[in-house]
Amino acid sequence: MTVKAELIANPKQVTSDWLNDVLAASGIQATARRVDVQPVTTGYFGNSCRLVPSYRFRDAETPESFFLKMATEHEAARQTAAQQAMYRNEIRFYQQLAHRVNISTPHCYYADISDDDSMYVLLLEDLAPLKQVDQLQGCNLSQSRLAVQEVAGLHASTWRGKGSTRQGKAIDACDWVQVPLALASSFAEAMTACVPAFLERYGAGVPASHVELLHRILDKEQAYWNYVLGCNNRAYTHGDYRADNLLFGERNGSQAMAAVDWNGKLLGSGIDLAHFLGTSLRPTLRKKHEIELLRHYHRTLVAQGVSDFSLTECIQDYYRSLVYPINVVLFATASVKENDRGHQLFTLMFNNACRAIRETDALDLIESL
Repeated sequence: MTVKAELIANPKQVTSDWLNDVLAASGIQATARRVDVQPVTTGYFGNSCRLVPSYRFRDAETPESFFLKMATEHEAARQTAAQQAMYRNEIRFYQQLAHRVNISTPHCYYADISDDDSMYVLLLEDLAPLKQVDQLQGCNLSQSRLAVQEVAGLHASTWRGKGSTRQGKAIDACDWVQVPLALASSFAEAMTACVPAFLERYGAGVPASHVELLHRILDKEQAYWNYVLGCNNRAYTHGDYRADNLLFGERNGSQAMAAVDWNGKLLGSGIDLAHFLGTSLRPTLRKKHEIELLRHYHRTLVAQGVSDFSLTECIQDYYRSLVYPINVVLFATASVKENDRGHQLFTLMFNNACRAIRETDALDLIESL
């Protein structure tokens, strides 16, 4: 008989019996006597902890610890995540795509989700000693180089460009990643509707020049989403590729990185680059090394088989996609219950993205859509 663990709602419900059911369902030959639950982070849509079991017995390959991810306990955010299929998207990524794409991710041992998509659990590989970067401080240059190199691997392994034949096979069977072009108007209307609440909540920390820029961008929201959903470079994207969702450290004497929080499902390479470079570097560092990092990303794409996307197209796609992090912040305004750090973070993300637009040729390209 197939063993299935009870679907639990929060870390307080983790017991040795529950973990033993999960281990059995995962095919792991081990029995825990007790389990130490160590809080790690409470995100906007998720709740995470580290599980450190004390075993009665285990085989040599049984991990010393695990990373457990669950739905948030905040009702409004959980319902938004369910409506957007965010939890189900993450489970699908680990079950159908993670082993096919060329980017470092944690191994998934076990996954389960409720029928209404509002509760889920993921038992993942504990990636320690890799550590999360504090996005309020930003990534340094070496971390940024590694981040754009890794995301280029993701994009190259799922690339469906104008003339690609070999690329894109990783997502051939994943119809859930397709977002119809017809939804562009709905996305644009939803983002525009979030603006009054955004300005009420964050306006005090946003310069008047950025508010003026926001209104200019809003005039192109429909055209922007038409561009994203209809673009030629149809690579699978992380969707929230920024410092808080990237873990860095050393493994086997070399710098390593892994990406977590895979609950998006858009296609189009530029949005990951724009979201990372536009929000996760200090503006002075981004401005100084932006083109260098874009060249490094493009070289990695080409080295991994993408032959129909020029460096010029790559840079222009990045500039147009700097609208994306602004949309992410607008979406968050209506979707999450923030704390003090969240307020600082979303204000910083918005202002950094606006600076990136103002300090490049991005606005001309956006307004020409």
